Amino acid sequence: MPLTKKQLNILCAYLLTSTVLLSCSSVNPSEDYDSITASLSFLAVGETTKVHLLQRLGQPSSTYENDEVWIYRIQYDQTTDKIKPAYGQFPIWNSYQLVLLFDPSGFLSEYNLIGAGDDP
Repeated sequence: MPLTKKQLNILCAYLLTSTVLLSCSSVNPSEDYDSITASLSFLAVGETTKVHLLQRLGQPSSTYENDEVWIYRIQYDQTTDKIKPAYGQFPIWNSYQLVLLFDPSGFLSEYNLIGAGDDP
């Protein structure tokens, strides 16, 4: 399902903000990116629901567009081999933004993991 103009505007504003914040860091992207990607293998477009995500990841860091855009700020915890919320955690180059878009019925329609130093 294509994004509405409003959803696209919000996503673009978020990605621009993330790029500006991440460009302030001179640190290379974390090696945890592959581990986080592997930990997100449960995400399936058209199958994963908001309820499933709440059970797996808890409350998102922020939501937009009448709850159709969710953003999680996450980190990889090497001691537990799992992803965890990065609420208020710094340094910023050690966290990632998971952007999820949902269709009106609450199913995942698209997602993107934005890591430190990534170009959106």
